[in-house]
Amino acid sequence: MTMDRNDRIGAYRVTELLAQRRSSYVVAAVFEGPGGFTQEVALKTLRGVCARSAAHVRDFVLEARAAASVRHPHVVGVHGLLEERERPFLVMELVRGWSLRALCATVALTRRAAPLELAVALVRDAALGAHALHDAGVVHRDLAPDNLLVTASGYVKVIDLGAASWEVVERGRVRSAPAVDAAYAAPETALGLRVDRPADVYSLGAVLHELCLGAPPAAVAAWPHGRVAGAAAPATDELPAGLGAVLERALRRGADERFATAADLAEALDDVSAHHRWRASPPAVAAYLARTFATRTRTVAAPVARRPPSELGRTRVRLRRAAP
Repeated sequence: MTMDRNDRIGAYRVTELLAQRRSSYVVAAVFEGPGGFTQEVALKTLRGVCARSAAHVRDFVLEARAAASVRHPHVVGVHGLLEERERPFLVMELVRGWSLRALCATVALTRRAAPLELAVALVRDAALGAHALHDAGVVHRDLAPDNLLVTASGYVKVIDLGAASWEVVERGRVRSAPAVDAAYAAPETALGLRVDRPADVYSLGAVLHELCLGAPPAAVAAWPHGRVAGAAAPATDELPAGLGAVLERALRRGADERFATAADLAEALDDVSAHHRWRASPPAVAAYLARTFATRTRTVAAPVARRPPSELGRTRVRLRRAAP
C-alpha cells in the first residue's frame, strides 16, 4: 500500500512522507474534526508484506502499547492506535525539528565540531527520556541518532520503539529483535544476549562519543567474527577530564560497569555542565541548530530562511535471537 498527499486514513488527511524504513513508514497527517477543528499528527504503519505478517503486526501493537505507557517531555507522545485498510496505524505526536543523525552529518559536512555544551545537553535530555521508558518497563535497544529528534524549540525526543523490549507484557522475555544500528549497540545487544537498562546507557554514550569526537566508537560489526573481546576504548584525550570520564564509563564493555541507570548518566552530565558553567538552554540549542542547518542548505543551494543568532559559540546489523 502507498499513501499520497491528501489520502485519508479515517479522520486523518495525509500531508507528507516523513520517514521510510524497511518494515514501516511514517507520514504527517491532519486530524479533521467537527467545527473546523484540526490537529497535526504523525501516523506510523507497516509496509509491504510486514502488514500481512501476524508476527509483525503483533510486535507493532506491542510497540504501541509500550509507547502509550510513557508520558514524558523527552519521549514522543502517542495518541492512539487505529485500524484502517486492514493494517494498524499508530497515531503519534508530530515532532518538527532535526534528527541527531542529520546533525552529525551536517557537522561532518561543514567540518565544524558541535559545541561540547550542546552535545552534553542533547544526550542529557535523551537520557532523561530513556529513564522514563525504563521506569515504564521498556528498554529501547536502538538509541541511535536516527531515533533521537530535536524539536524546533530545542528539546530532545526519543522516538521509535520498534526494537524495544517491554518487560510488563513480556515478563522479562526479550523477543526476537529487528535490525538495529551496530555502531551504537551495546556488546550484549549485538550478541543477542539478554539486555537491560545499561544497554541503553551504552548507546547514549556512543551517541555522545560521535557528537563530541566526530564518530561513534568501534562498531560491533567490525569486531572479528562478531566476538566481543572488549569495546574499543573511547578516544577521550581531547575532552575535558570530567566529560571524558563520563564517556569512558558509559561505554564500558561490562553492563554492570556502566552507569546503573540513564538517570545516573544524566546526573553525571549535569555535573559536568555545572563544573564548566555550560548553559545550553533549549532556546540556545534551537538557535544553534537552526543556524547550522541553514548553513547546510546554503551548501546545497536551497532557499534559506532568516535565522536568529545562537548563544552557543564555544567550543544496521541484525541481532541474534535472545537467549531464553
